[in-house]
Amino acid sequence: MSQDHISKIAVELWSARIPGLGRFAEHHWLVITKDAVADRWEVWQTQGQCKSSWAYLHRNLMHPSSGVGNGPGRMIHCWKDDDAGYQGDCTGNHGLKTTFSM
Repeated sequence: MSQDHISKIAVELWSARIPGLGRFAEHHWLVITKDAVADRWEVWQTQGQCKSSWAYLHRNLMHPSSGVGNGPGRMIHCWKDDDAGYQGDCTGNHGLKTTFSM
């Protein structure tokens, strides 16, 4: 297989302080970027909050780097290419078109 067909992938762990509980609690989510297309995956307290949700699991509820109401989001860690491959492949595309271009 040529190098042109190998996907570039990154999996980022993000965090932001939760409104009202910011001194004690943080919300975490994953941003998976594959071939320059980013998807934010997170568990939210209310189900069905966007078109691409499965109960409490949401895909692209907010912009990949947005906080959750108590300040900005911040990246905690980033895995790239081989280190990110398993996490990124687990989510798949599922035929949804609600992605963010980076």
